[in-house]
Amino acid sequence: MLLAFALVPSMAMAITTLGSDSYRSTSGTFDAGISPYNYAPSVMAEGVYKMWWCGVPAGAALPGDHILYAEATSYDGPWHSQDGTQPWQAVFQGTGTGTFDSKHTCDPSVVKVGDTYYMYYGAEQDDGLPTTAGVASSPDGINWTRLNNGQPIFTQAAQQKTGSAYGAGQPSVTYVNETFYMVFTDTTGAGANATSGNGQFLWRSSDVTFQTNTEVWTSTGWQAKTDENSRSYAIINSVSTDWQYSDVLDAFVLAHQSPNNITTLSFFDPQDFSSFKYEDVAIPGVWTEGPGIISRSDKHSVVTATADCGRVPMDIVRSTEGAPPTGLAHIGVDVILSGLTC
Repeated sequence: MLLAFALVPSMAMAITTLGSDSYRSTSGTFDAGISPYNYAPSVMAEGVYKMWWCGVPAGAALPGDHILYAEATSYDGPWHSQDGTQPWQAVFQGTGTGTFDSKHTCDPSVVKVGDTYYMYYGAEQDDGLPTTAGVASSPDGINWTRLNNGQPIFTQAAQQKTGSAYGAGQPSVTYVNETFYMVFTDTTGAGANATSGNGQFLWRSSDVTFQTNTEVWTSTGWQAKTDENSRSYAIINSVSTDWQYSDVLDAFVLAHQSPNNITTLSFFDPQDFSSFKYEDVAIPGVWTEGPGIISRSDKHSVVTATADCGRVPMDIVRSTEGAPPTGLAHIGVDVILSGLTC
C-alpha cells in the first residue's frame, strides 16, 4: 500500500535547534529472500528487538499483503522467528471471507499497554478498493485477535477527490498518559493536499478502537470528533509516517521521508500540534518506503544505555531498494538537547 512523499511545510517561528551525532547504519539489508517486497516496519525494543512489517510469503494460502515478524538481539540482526527456527514468520493476514481486510493487511503499528499488544494496520477488501484500517490485540505479539467486532476503526472520509485513490490507512499510534495518539493518512480527507492526497490527521482516545471518547486535532485545537472535523486539519503534509513520544524532549517525534535520500524527524509540541517544538533533524540514507522508528513497548523513545542527559537515540528501519520496496536496513543518530540539568 504505497504512496509518494511530500515536502513538509515550513513553520515561520523561532524554535530550538537540537544537536545530533553518532550516525550509524546497517551495511547491507536483512530481508533477502523473505518476500518480493518488505516495507513499513514497526520496531519495538523490549528485551530483544521485535519487528512487524508488510510482505507476502512465498506459497501463502491466501494471496495479498501479510504482516510478518522477526526478532533479534541487535537492530542490525541477525533476525529470526520467535522460536529461532526460521528467519521470519507470518503472524497476520487477510481473512479471505469478504471482510474489510479480506485480502490485504499491511502497514502495522504495534504498541503494548500492560500485558497486551495492540496492532493497528491498513487493509483492503480486494485489489483496487480503498484502504481502510483495523486493530487487533495479542498476548504475545504473534497470535492476534481482531477487535471492534472485526469492523474497521475508520474508513475514507470521501470529503474530496485528490490525485490519489489510496483511501485511509497507514496508522501510527503511541500511548501517552493513558491515551492513544494516532496519526494516519486519508487521501479523501478535507485537509489532505488537493493534488497528492498527502497529509497526516491526528486523533486521540482512551479507547483502543477509537470508537468512543475520541478527539481530533483541528485548526482550533482539540475538538470532540465529528464526521465534519475528523479530517479537517493535517498536521503535516506527508504520508507513510511513524511516530513516538520522547519524554526527554517532551515532544512527539514523527519520522517521514524527504527528497535526496533523507529521513526527517519532526518534533511536535504536545500542547500545540500546529507548531514544531524543535527544528527538524535529518538522517541521511537511501530509502524507498515508510520508516519505522525504534521505540519502547509503549511507543516512547528508547532511553540510552548510559542515560546520558538530553541524549536520545533515534534509530530507523526502512526499505532501501526497488519497486516494490524491499531491502530493510537501519540508520540512526543520537539527538541531543543541550542545557539540561540532570
